[in-house]
Formats: sequence, C-alpha cells, structure tokens
Amino acid sequence: MLDEVNRMEFKPTEDSEQFIESKIHSGQYKSADGVVNAALSLLRDQEELSGSDLDELRSEINKGLEQSRAGQSMPLDMGSIRAEIRRRRDQRKTA
Repeated sequence: MLDEVNRMEFKPTEDSEQFIESKIHSGQYKSADGVVNAALSLLRDQEELSGSDLDELRSEINKGLEQSRAGQSMPLDMGSIRAEIRRRRDQRKTA
C-alpha cells in the first residue's frame, strides 16, 4: 500500500475523463474510483486468461452462435458467464 508521501496519482486523458463522467452521470457508478476499479478488474481478468482459456471461450461462442441460428437461444447473463469462466479456470489451476 502506498503511504501519504508516495501517493498514487492518476490523470486520465480527456476522452477517458469524459467516459468516466458519463458512467457516473448515467448512475452506473457512484464515483470515478468505482469506474477505474471496475476497469482494472476487467483488465486483470483479461490478463489471467491463457491461450487455452481463449480457445475454449471462442469454441463456446461459436457453439452459442450456431444454437442462436438454429433458434435455440435465450437471454445472456454476463455475470453467470464470467463466473463460469472463472470457475473453470480455477478448476484447471487446482487440477
């Protein structure tokens, strides 16, 4: 953790600042900290995906597209999808 002398500073680009403000004004986030922390969480998840994870994800996406074309689709729940990906990744780490 950084102390008061070594505080972390963050200066977003103008575009990023506008994006952060739009997320706050939309009510999706309560503060800039919330937006930045959510973005960092997604970045962490993205970096943790290995090549095999990406291959599996692509395969599942293709399977879903085929099911959708065949009229076998249902609404997406991204939270459940992310949780399932994490669960599978964690299973492989402990195996």
